[in-house]
Parts: sequence; C-alpha cells; structure tokens
Amino acid sequence: MKFYTVLAAILLASGLNAQEESASATGITSSYYLPYAATGVPCTPTILNLGTSGSGTAVCAGVDNDDVWLSFTSSTQGIKVDAESSTFDAVLYLYDNSLSLIGCENSVAGNGQESLWITTLNPGDNYFIRVHSFSGAGAGSVDVCAYHLPQSEVRSGWSPFPSGDPNEPGYRVTELTKRRNYAPYNNEIDATRWEFTETISGAIEIVEIAGNSGNLSLVQVPNMCYGNDYAVRVQVQVDGLWCGYGQSFPLTMEALPNTRLLPGYGGGTYGISSNIKVVFSGADQMIEWRFTSDNGNEVLQHFSTNSTISLDDVACIRYNRIYTVEVRVTYCGITGPWSATDFIIISQIPYTGLTNQYCGTVQYPGATLQTDFVNVADQYAWQLAPVDPMDPDLTPIGPAIVTYTSNTLLYLLPLGLDFGTTYRIATKSFLGTQGGCTTSQESDYGEFCLVTIGNPSLLAPPFEEMSRPDDQVQSNYSNATAKSFTSITAYPNPLISGNDLSIKVEGNDLTSNATIAVFNAQGQEVFNGNMSEYISGSSIRLNTDNTWSKGVYFIQVKDERKSMSTTLLLK
Repeated sequence: MKFYTVLAAILLASGLNAQEESASATGITSSYYLPYAATGVPCTPTILNLGTSGSGTAVCAGVDNDDVWLSFTSSTQGIKVDAESSTFDAVLYLYDNSLSLIGCENSVAGNGQESLWITTLNPGDNYFIRVHSFSGAGAGSVDVCAYHLPQSEVRSGWSPFPSGDPNEPGYRVTELTKRRNYAPYNNEIDATRWEFTETISGAIEIVEIAGNSGNLSLVQVPNMCYGNDYAVRVQVQVDGLWCGYGQSFPLTMEALPNTRLLPGYGGGTYGISSNIKVVFSGADQMIEWRFTSDNGNEVLQHFSTNSTISLDDVACIRYNRIYTVEVRVTYCGITGPWSATDFIIISQIPYTGLTNQYCGTVQYPGATLQTDFVNVADQYAWQLAPVDPMDPDLTPIGPAIVTYTSNTLLYLLPLGLDFGTTYRIATKSFLGTQGGCTTSQESDYGEFCLVTIGNPSLLAPPFEEMSRPDDQVQSNYSNATAKSFTSITAYPNPLISGNDLSIKVEGNDLTSNATIAVFNAQGQEVFNGNMSEYISGSSIRLNTDNTWSKGVYFIQVKDERKSMSTTLLLK
C-alpha cells in the first residue's frame, strides 16, 4: 500500500451521542495534518464508539441506527477515507454540506477496512464522513483515517510563459511545461494527466505521462498550435487512482513559429556534402531555406521536413562561395518569419583526376576509364593529349582530344585513339550546367595521368623470354618475323549476330602452336582455339551464336613467331 499526506490522522471523540447527528459532527482541523512518507508516522486515530440511535437512511444497505459523523473542509479535489473495525461490519459514506450523498462503500463483508476514494471535491467546501454498523448492533468501535490526496498544479514560473526563455513572446511547441513536485511522496506517483483547453474553441486535449516525471514536452500534445492560448490543469495518479485536477493555469503560445540556425553552424566553412542544422520546431514542420550569394544576384531555395540538411541537396549550390542563410518554418499551417541572417562558407572546388587504378596502365581501345567523383558535379571534361612517355615535361606531340561525359565514366572506343600511343589524361568538373541553374562553375584540370593504348598487332615476347637480355630477345624476334604469316581477315564484317564468322590467314605457313582468340571490348575472352591444321591461304569458320553480345570484338592469331589482330563489328 502506498502512502499519502494525512489530512486527519487522529479523530477525537467529543461524546458519543453528539456524533450521531451531522450537526454535531466531530470536526477535523488542520492540526491533524501528518506528512506520513516524510516522518514515517502512521495514522493511529483514537477509537470512535458507535452510537445507539441513527440518522438518515442506510444507502449502502444495513441498519443506520448507530452512526457517527465527522466533518472537514476540503483543501483539494481528492480524498481517501479508511474506516476499519475489528468488531463489526462498517459502512462508509461521504456527503456534501447539504447532505447530498457523494459516495458510499460497503464492499468488505464482515469485519475489516472499507476505503472510499473521491476526486470530485471542491476545495474550500465543507463535507461529512459518516460510519455505521451494517447490522445496526449499536456496539463496537471504528478507526477512521482521512487522507487528502495530492493536489497537482503547473509549477510556478511556467505559466503563462516559460521561465527559461524570457525573451520569447510565449511558448514554442518544442518547449516543456512542468507540474510542481510533491514532496515527500514524489516517487509514489504512477502517472500524470495533463488537460489542455483551447481558450477560443474550447477543444480539449488530454495527455498522460507514465511514471513520476513532472515534465511534458508540448510536441506531445495533439493539435498544439502557435497563436493559441490554453487553460492547463494537471492531476496525478497514486496507487492506481487519479487524485483530481488542480487549479487551471493559462498557457500562451508564440504568435508565430520561429526557427534559426543552431548555434555553432553559422560562420563555418563547409564541404559541399556537409550538414547544417536549424532549431527543431515539431514533427510536422516544413523548413524553408534561403541561400543568397553574389551580392544578392543568386538566390537558392530549399524545402525540407528535417532540421538537418546536406548542402549537396540544395540545387545549384556552388563551391568557393559565401552564402547568407535565412530560414523560416511552417508549423500547423502557420508560417513564421525569416530568421536573422547568418552566413556559411563553401570550400574550394576540388580537383579531379583519373582514379589510381588506371594511371600508368595499358588499356584496350574498348576499355572504360573513371575519374574521381565530385559532389553536385553534373558534367566532366576529359583531355587526352599524345605524349612521349620518356619526356619528363610530357609535352604533347599532337593535338589533344577533349570530350565530355555526364558521369565519371569515359568509353575509349569512339575517340579513335592510336594503338601503341601514350596519352596524358586530365579531367575537370562542371557544376550547374543542368537543372535550371542560372550560373555554371568549373574547376581547373587536375594532375596528368598516363595511359597507353595497347596494339594487339604488335608482337609481344613470350613470358618465358622476358628475363633474357634485350639484344637476345630482339634477335630471336627478328629471325622469327621473316618466316611469319602476313595478314588475317575476318568476314563478313560487320557480321549479323548468330551467323558464322570466317577468318582467313595469308602469308607463310602457321606453326603447330598457332592459336586464335576472340576478345570483346572489355578485354574478356569469348573464344580460344588451335589453328595448327590450317596452312597458308586457308580459313576457319566460327559460330557466333546468340551468347555473343552486339559490339566490337578483337580477333588475335598468333604462334611463337608472330601475333596479329583485326577487329569485328557484330550487329
């Protein structure tokens, strides 16, 4: 059993007969208040003896010819009355000052304790407690204790404005309101019930908070809106029963919702993918952002339901800019004013360059290259200039090829690059060339990266000879070339997918180790076979079947003397 502040802990008998009428009821005075939980003093009232004559009618059944009366003035809405006897079956009543019945309890059969819990009293009014025996025996004694239940109110300083924010013209939806504490039995509170009545419409919202916390965030109140005034009252639950609402207090909301950049975000330098934050306004907020630069000539707007945004979500945002930032919020259909102007700095636009895996490599003409990614870039420029790889300055030895892509990938085949040539490749990014942006921005080219375009027609030394002296390898290949085949031809070219492909070899005879291989544009081998049975002037036929995708293929014939290749277009 939990305990409560005791209103009347000791009830004194002033004469048996005098107590048998309401007009002569024993009064409970303020001298009988006992803070039970703080002191540990139980309610041990003086025994009241039943009278021998009754007054009124027995409402909860039984005979009322032996009743006793007590009177008190309520200071709260709630009271709990216990009447306990070890000699008879007690019946317990509560009346108002006009003797209208408020409550009656007779649930315990036989000897024991009856308990009556009422939460509808009017503070300052007079009330009566009445006890009699169910059988009307007219004998025995009863212990009576009356406990005023804790009266709950909004904490001082939290109405009509929040004490912690005196410069604001009222509460924001994100702020707290608080009820006062109830020493000495704060930990005995099971829950708190808040009632908000909108002053103009009369609409009522009720929120219950489990536990003994006295705080309530206004975002938990349904339909709470700016520009409204509310009457707020609160009650607590103790021992599973609600104790009754306390006094009503006014609560004033801000006329308009306000938001601003969170402290610490204004004046900072950010990358294009960094986050910035504003003060949260509520779960159904809509934040409007306004970024202004170039002396007001460029204005970017962004809308978000989140208080945090990534800068690269803002359309047409630029590197190397200073933006003034203003924000405003729309909440429950009301749009607030623009915040005070703050500013942010966006860092320099980063350089781009070929990703490391491609630098210094040999690539097939049908390969794909990739450059570094730049946030909010919508176009990339590629510059490919032929160079002598032995030249430390990498001075171009021919005209550069410049092309553009909408992403970080470049397909080499359409560029017509020369086999066996080394190119210095540089890239740069463009921002704001699409999507309705009013201005564009581009970076400088990044560092050069060398890529050599491989020529399948060039003879490559067999792997086992790579460790021999250069002059010996050169001698071997010079002698072999004199006896090699002179050309290979693929036809028809272009070839329709699924048809047979003919490959003809001309020149000197092939050796017994001659092979044929076919590669797709990505360098993947799709066919490999032996050609040793074929002699000069002969041809072979291959079935391309439907597993060969349409596109460009490279056909290579080689033996230990020579390697040659040709291209095929499959349609």
